[in-house]
Amino acid sequence: MANLERFTVDAKASRFSVKAVASGMTAGLGHNPTIAIRDFEGEAEFDRDALDSAALTMRIKAASLSVDEDMNMEDRRTLERIMHQEVLSTSRYPEVLYTTRSAKVTKLAEGSYRIDLTGNLTLRGVTRIQMVSGQVTIGPYSLRATGNFEVRQSNFDIPVPNVAGGLMTIRDDLKFAFYIVARQSDGSEVSRNQHIGSNARY
Repeated sequence: MANLERFTVDAKASRFSVKAVASGMTAGLGHNPTIAIRDFEGEAEFDRDALDSAALTMRIKAASLSVDEDMNMEDRRTLERIMHQEVLSTSRYPEVLYTTRSAKVTKLAEGSYRIDLTGNLTLRGVTRIQMVSGQVTIGPYSLRATGNFEVRQSNFDIPVPNVAGGLMTIRDDLKFAFYIVARQSDGSEVSRNQHIGSNARY
Protein backbone atom coordinates (compact mmCIF):
# COMPACT_ATOMS: atom_id res chain seq x y z
CA MET A 1 0.00 0.00 0.00
CA ALA A 2 1.35 3.42 -0.91
CA ASN A 3 2.49 5.59 1.98
CA LEU A 4 0.87 8.79 0.81
CA GLU A 5 1.97 11.94 2.58
CA ARG A 6 0.09 15.21 2.36
CA PHE A 7 1.73 18.56 2.96
CA THR A 8 -0.20 21.81 3.36
CA VAL A 9 1.37 25.10 2.30
CA ASP A 10 2.22 27.46 5.15
CA ALA A 11 1.54 30.79 3.43
CA LYS A 12 2.87 32.86 6.33
CA ALA A 13 6.28 31.18 6.08
CA SER A 14 6.32 31.29 2.26
CA ARG A 15 7.00 33.96 -0.35
CA PHE A 16 5.42 34.18 -3.79
CA SER A 17 5.89 37.08 -6.21
CA VAL A 18 5.74 38.10 -9.84
CA LYS A 19 7.81 40.71 -11.65
CA ALA A 20 6.47 42.63 -14.62
CA VAL A 21 9.06 44.07 -17.01
CA ALA A 22 8.28 47.44 -18.59
CA SER A 23 9.16 48.70 -22.03
CA GLY A 24 8.64 52.03 -23.80
CA MET A 25 9.81 55.60 -23.35
CA THR A 26 9.45 55.68 -19.55
CA ALA A 27 10.69 52.15 -18.87
CA GLY A 28 14.12 53.52 -17.97
CA LEU A 29 12.66 55.21 -14.91
CA GLY A 30 12.83 51.92 -13.05
CA HIS A 31 9.20 50.83 -13.29
CA ASN A 32 9.67 47.05 -13.32
CA PRO A 33 7.25 46.41 -10.49
CA THR A 34 7.41 43.39 -8.21
CA ILE A 35 3.95 42.15 -7.26
CA ALA A 36 3.51 40.27 -3.99
CA ILE A 37 1.04 37.38 -3.92
CA ARG A 38 -0.24 37.59 -0.36
CA ASP A 39 -3.13 35.10 -0.12
CA PHE A 40 -2.63 31.58 -1.44
CA GLU A 41 -3.05 27.99 -0.31
CA GLY A 42 -1.94 24.62 -1.59
CA GLU A 43 -1.47 20.96 -0.94
CA ALA A 44 1.11 18.45 -2.15
CA GLU A 45 0.63 14.70 -2.03
CA PHE A 46 3.26 12.06 -2.73
CA ASP A 47 4.83 8.74 -1.82
CA ARG A 48 8.53 9.12 -1.01
CA ASP A 49 9.23 5.86 -2.86
CA ALA A 50 7.43 7.07 -6.02
CA LEU A 51 7.97 10.82 -6.25
CA ASP A 52 7.15 10.95 -9.97
CA SER A 53 3.52 10.40 -8.96
CA ALA A 54 3.52 13.59 -6.86
CA ALA A 55 0.49 15.87 -7.15
CA LEU A 56 0.20 19.57 -6.34
CA THR A 57 -2.73 21.96 -6.16
CA MET A 58 -2.27 25.71 -5.63
CA ARG A 59 -4.97 28.37 -5.31
CA ILE A 60 -4.31 32.11 -5.36
CA LYS A 61 -6.77 34.83 -4.38
CA ALA A 62 -6.33 37.23 -7.29
CA ALA A 63 -7.43 40.25 -5.24
CA SER A 64 -4.51 39.69 -2.84
CA LEU A 65 -1.89 40.74 -5.38
CA SER A 66 -0.37 44.11 -4.53
CA VAL A 67 2.62 46.21 -5.57
CA ASP A 68 5.65 45.44 -3.39
CA GLU A 69 7.82 48.41 -4.33
CA ASP A 70 8.78 51.79 -2.91
CA MET A 71 6.90 54.25 -5.11
CA ASN A 72 4.55 57.16 -4.68
CA MET A 73 0.96 56.38 -3.78
CA GLU A 74 -0.48 57.62 -7.09
CA ASP A 75 1.74 55.29 -9.16
CA ARG A 76 0.96 52.41 -6.82
CA ARG A 77 -2.79 52.94 -7.12
CA THR A 78 -2.55 53.24 -10.91
CA LEU A 79 -0.58 50.00 -11.26
CA GLU A 80 -2.87 48.11 -8.89
CA ARG A 81 -5.98 49.40 -10.68
CA ILE A 82 -4.62 48.25 -14.04
CA MET A 83 -3.59 44.90 -12.60
CA HIS A 84 -6.95 44.12 -11.00
CA GLN A 85 -9.26 45.64 -13.60
CA GLU A 86 -7.48 45.15 -16.93
CA VAL A 87 -5.07 42.26 -16.39
CA LEU A 88 -6.65 39.92 -13.84
CA SER A 89 -10.29 41.08 -13.90
CA THR A 90 -10.46 40.00 -10.26
CA SER A 91 -14.15 40.80 -9.85
CA ARG A 92 -15.01 38.21 -12.54
CA TYR A 93 -12.17 35.75 -11.90
CA PRO A 94 -11.34 35.81 -8.18
CA GLU A 95 -9.14 32.69 -8.18
CA VAL A 96 -6.02 31.52 -9.99
CA LEU A 97 -5.69 27.72 -9.96
CA TYR A 98 -2.78 25.37 -10.72
CA THR A 99 -3.10 21.57 -10.70
CA THR A 100 -0.40 19.14 -11.81
CA ARG A 101 -0.77 16.64 -14.62
CA SER A 102 2.64 14.99 -14.26
CA ALA A 103 5.94 15.33 -12.43
CA LYS A 104 9.53 14.45 -13.24
CA VAL A 105 11.78 14.19 -10.19
CA THR A 106 15.58 13.95 -10.14
CA LYS A 107 17.42 13.22 -6.90
CA LEU A 108 20.24 15.68 -6.19
CA ALA A 109 21.22 14.54 -2.70
CA GLU A 110 19.59 12.87 0.27
CA GLY A 111 16.28 14.65 0.74
CA SER A 112 16.99 17.13 -2.08
CA TYR A 113 15.38 16.93 -5.53
CA ARG A 114 14.87 18.82 -8.76
CA ILE A 115 11.25 18.69 -9.80
CA ASP A 116 9.73 19.55 -13.18
CA LEU A 117 5.96 19.87 -13.11
CA THR A 118 3.53 19.93 -16.00
CA GLY A 119 0.12 21.20 -15.00
CA ASN A 120 -3.00 23.15 -15.83
CA LEU A 121 -2.94 26.85 -14.98
CA THR A 122 -6.31 28.58 -14.96
CA LEU A 123 -5.94 32.36 -15.14
CA ARG A 124 -8.66 34.86 -15.99
CA GLY A 125 -10.99 32.01 -16.92
CA VAL A 126 -8.55 30.46 -19.43
CA THR A 127 -6.76 27.15 -18.81
CA ARG A 128 -3.39 26.40 -20.41
CA ILE A 129 -0.59 23.91 -19.81
CA GLN A 130 2.13 25.45 -17.64
CA MET A 131 5.57 24.12 -16.77
CA VAL A 132 7.01 24.85 -13.31
CA SER A 133 10.49 23.80 -12.21
CA GLY A 134 12.22 24.07 -8.88
CA GLN A 135 14.29 22.46 -6.16
CA VAL A 136 12.59 20.71 -3.27
CA THR A 137 14.02 19.67 0.08
CA ILE A 138 11.91 17.12 1.95
CA GLY A 139 12.30 16.63 5.69
CA PRO A 140 10.46 14.28 8.06
CA TYR A 141 7.53 16.64 8.64
CA SER A 142 7.98 19.58 6.26
CA LEU A 143 9.30 20.54 2.85
CA ARG A 144 10.74 23.62 1.16
CA ALA A 145 10.51 24.43 -2.54
CA THR A 146 12.19 27.23 -4.47
CA GLY A 147 12.08 28.12 -8.13
CA ASN A 148 11.12 30.44 -10.96
CA PHE A 149 8.85 30.23 -13.97
CA GLU A 150 7.41 32.50 -16.64
CA VAL A 151 3.84 33.03 -17.80
CA ARG A 152 2.92 34.64 -21.12
CA GLN A 153 -0.07 36.92 -20.69
CA SER A 154 -1.09 36.45 -24.33
CA ASN A 155 -1.56 32.70 -23.72
CA PHE A 156 -4.42 33.62 -21.39
CA ASP A 157 -5.99 36.25 -23.66
CA ILE A 158 -4.76 39.05 -21.40
CA PRO A 159 -4.33 42.36 -23.23
CA VAL A 160 -0.93 43.96 -22.73
CA PRO A 161 -1.59 46.92 -20.40
CA ASN A 162 -0.54 50.46 -21.23
CA VAL A 163 0.61 52.82 -18.51
CA ALA A 164 1.16 56.59 -18.59
CA GLY A 165 -0.97 57.11 -21.66
CA GLY A 166 0.87 54.45 -23.64
CA LEU A 167 4.36 55.75 -22.88
CA MET A 168 5.06 52.53 -21.00
CA THR A 169 3.79 49.00 -21.65
CA ILE A 170 4.23 45.78 -19.70
CA ARG A 171 5.97 43.01 -21.59
CA ASP A 172 4.14 39.78 -22.34
CA ASP A 173 6.29 37.58 -20.08
CA LEU A 174 5.65 37.70 -16.34
CA LYS A 175 8.43 36.29 -14.15
CA PHE A 176 7.30 34.37 -11.06
CA ALA A 177 9.50 33.43 -8.10
CA PHE A 178 8.55 31.28 -5.12
CA TYR A 179 9.84 30.04 -1.80
CA ILE A 180 7.24 27.64 -0.45
CA VAL A 181 7.15 26.00 2.97
CA ALA A 182 4.67 23.17 3.50
CA ARG A 183 4.00 21.08 6.58
CA GLN A 184 2.76 17.52 6.86
CA SER A 185 -0.98 17.24 7.28
CA ASP A 186 -2.31 15.18 10.17
CA GLY A 187 -4.53 13.21 7.80
CA SER A 188 -1.74 11.67 5.72
CA GLU A 189 -1.15 7.92 5.72
CA VAL A 190 2.32 8.30 7.25
CA SER A 191 1.05 10.60 10.00
CA ARG A 192 -1.66 8.09 10.93
CA ASN A 193 0.84 5.20 10.90
CA GLN A 194 3.27 7.15 13.08
CA HIS A 195 0.46 8.02 15.48
CA ILE A 196 -0.66 4.38 15.71
CA GLY A 197 2.93 3.22 16.21
CA SER A 198 3.46 5.83 18.93
CA ASN A 199 0.35 4.69 20.79
CA ALA A 200 1.42 1.04 20.53
CA ARG A 201 4.65 1.75 22.38
CA TYR A 202 2.89 3.09 25.45
